[in-house]
Amino acid sequence: MNLIELRNFKKFEDINIDLNENGLTLISGVNNSGKTSLLHALAVWEYAKILLVNYRGQDSLLEDYEAEKGLGIAPESFSPISIPSLRYLWKDQKTNGSYQLKIKVGWKGSVNKNLFLELAYTLNGNNFAIKKSDSNLSASDKIPTIAYLPPFGGMNENENWLSLADRRKLIGKGQAGSVFLSKGK
Repeated sequence: MNLIELRNFKKFEDINIDLNENGLTLISGVNNSGKTSLLHALAVWEYAKILLVNYRGQDSLLEDYEAEKGLGIAPESFSPISIPSLRYLWKDQKTNGSYQLKIKVGWKGSVNKNLFLELAYTLNGNNFAIKKSDSNLSASDKIPTIAYLPPFGGMNENENWLSLADRRKLIGKGQAGSVFLSKGK
């Protein structure tokens, strides 16, 4: 991976992050600087990519694929990360029914061509949908797989005794988790 672009995702209105494509990338920063949000964005991108491939086929990610409308998903079924509501994906939790939230991931292809896939998300009331918004992929390009390992630290041993509201307050506390990237198939 060599690029992550986020639009209207969590605390980020518009950010481009260039990554070291060779070796290890470390992310550091003060509390509430967006480290966990960056990891969450990768998990959300990967999960949406899998859903599009499973429901619409691999072609739905390609440059020349035109989707008339997004793939509708039941909000309770979209669970790549632990958040109390899908509204928490949007900057300041402001959704407007358009595909304003976007996550773009870029990587080096097999012929040293820079490849990318941008996925867009919309939430209008209880209607949630995802779609490819931009891509330069062809059928022969390999798409990477991102594995997000959610946090295990910070769990309370008495958590099962807490109310649902109290458990939701604990979401996001503890360690941020990890992301691994593997070369696509």
